[in-house]
Amino acid sequence: MGDVIFTREYQNVQSLSDYKIIINEKEVNSISNGSRKVISLKPGEYEIYVKCMGAQSPIKQVRINNNETLRLSCGSNVTGLKVAFSWLFMFGKKSLYLKETI
Repeated sequence: MGDVIFTREYQNVQSLSDYKIIINEKEVNSISNGSRKVISLKPGEYEIYVKCMGAQSPIKQVRINNNETLRLSCGSNVTGLKVAFSWLFMFGKKSLYLKETI
């Protein structure tokens, strides 16, 4: 088994909403603002993304090996001046991110 560690950055945008963690088109868990989740997976190929209120991160294709740990960070791309107009950007296709971290 390998582990995927999801870390959700603490942000004011969508702070009350949980992000759904989707692996191979199945919702496997959710993650709250500023928290961390560990999901154990069998070795293999997976398509992973997060979604929240109609917005979705790009799909990340990963390979999990035995005894391997993959670290992924997720959050909202709605930052800076966009926060003032967050209702315009919140449901956009690119409003969430999911990226590999070290």
